[in-house]
Order: sequence, then structure tokens, then C-alpha cells
Amino acid sequence: MQISSETVRIIPKSFWHDPDDPEFVHDNWVDKMNSPNGYFGWAGNCPSQNYVDKFQMANGMNINESGSNYDPQNPYIDRELRFYANIVYNGRMYRGREAEFFNGGLDSPTSSVRPWNASPTGYTLYKFMDESVDFTTTSAPTPYIIYRLAEIYLNYAEAQYHLGNEDEARDYVNRVRTRAELPEIQSSGDQLLQDIRHERSIELAFENDHRWNDLRRWEILDQVAGDDYIKIDIEKDGSGNLTYNRITAFERNFQPRMYSLPIPLEEIQKSSLKQNPGY
Repeated sequence: MQISSETVRIIPKSFWHDPDDPEFVHDNWVDKMNSPNGYFGWAGNCPSQNYVDKFQMANGMNINESGSNYDPQNPYIDRELRFYANIVYNGRMYRGREAEFFNGGLDSPTSSVRPWNASPTGYTLYKFMDESVDFTTTSAPTPYIIYRLAEIYLNYAEAQYHLGNEDEARDYVNRVRTRAELPEIQSSGDQLLQDIRHERSIELAFENDHRWNDLRRWEILDQVAGDDYIKIDIEKDGSGNLTYNRITAFERNFQPRMYSLPIPLEEIQKSSLKQNPGY
């Protein structure tokens, strides 16, 4: 079963193929902006190791659970289907060859091909990509879909949880999970809420800023944005053996003001509004 994407990230209007087209098609910018540098892409959106770790194993267990069969030196084996639907990782077949994010590889910061466009995390997006598009020579439209059924199910599940209808909430979360060939969850109470939030983070990844907005409305941004971005550093020896190491890509500094936005000065000057804290 191949999990396919139904959404692309928002592209500035000037990039759209035809602004009057009801499907809001645009030329091949999504593929070009997000493919690795070794393919002459821009690696514009690069998942962190923090995010990659969220994907469960094919057996439905988290990678840090006993019995999950996760191997840190073979980290991309037997992961859930949505991992393969979302991520271009080292060794993945992509556009006719294996992606090379290891140090010295074609898609690394030390590549001979546009190293300034290399991924800083060792990953790029596969979600939204169309390998049939030759973005270096041709133009191909990609539709922008605002809403899809999985989001409806997950919105409904979260609402039912807060209404106290846990059976209904589990049912709709499991409709999303079983589509990805994962076992159904059986949780209840706070664990059920955590499972609903986890499903949103995976299923709706990179779509319409869902994750950012979810973290803010749940008021747990401080629990996530305070963590440093982790990348995967991959060394390849003369025999072709790979060693995977997690290292800090860059540090993040969470500030409470990130829960809100600054009020424009002109609005404050013509009203009795007070500036949001921290600005």
C-alpha cells in the first residue's frame, strides 16, 4: 500500500501557473524547492531527526519502546508506511538513484553539486514530490488541496475526546491508522489524547502549518520548541559501511511571547490596546 499525499505547501502567488485557475496550479516549484541539491533541487524544507523519530515501526510501536526492533544503525528499516511517504533519507531510491546524505555524498554539504543547497538535517521531503516531473526542464502543475478527509477524522476525534466520547474518538483515529496499515490504538484517558496528537503530527505533517498551530493552541509549544534541532550525521568508510550519529543541527531558544504575535504599532496608537507581552 502506498500512502499518497494530497496537499502541497503554499507557494507565493507570483509562482502560480495561473492565478485564475480554480485549482490554483503552479509550475513545478514544489519539486524543485524540496528535492535534494544533488538532483539540482533547493532542499527548501528539511525534516529534523526529532520529527523522523516520531514515525513508528511497522508493528505500531515507538522506536524507543522495548520490542520495537528499532536499530539505530539501520534506522530506516521496517518503519511505518507514512515514513516512506514523507521522507527522502540516505539510501532511498529517488529519481533514479539512491539519495546520498552521507558526508561526501552527492546530496551532502560537501557535494560537488550545489552544496549551498544541501539539507542541514540529512533529510528532505518526499511528501508532495512527483518523481515523474523533470523540474529542471519541464513545467508540471500540482493542485493545492486545502482540506482532506484525514484531517476531518482527526478534528472529529479530538472534539469527541473533549466531549468525553472516547469510543468515538478512538474509532476515528483508528480509521486514519488502519489506512496506514498500523494496528488500532486501545488507549484511554490522557494517553488517548496524546495518541490523537501524535496522529496529527504524522498524518498532517508539512500541511498548512498544522503542527505549528496545534502546538500553540494546545499550549505545549514550550515543551517542543525548547528542544534543539537534531540532525543525522552519516559517515561512510572505505568499505561502504555507514555509521549514523545524532548531533545538534542548531539550538532553539523558546520565548513565551511565541504564543502570540506583536500588535502593529499603528493599531496601538489609534486605540487603547496594549502590546502583547514580550514585544
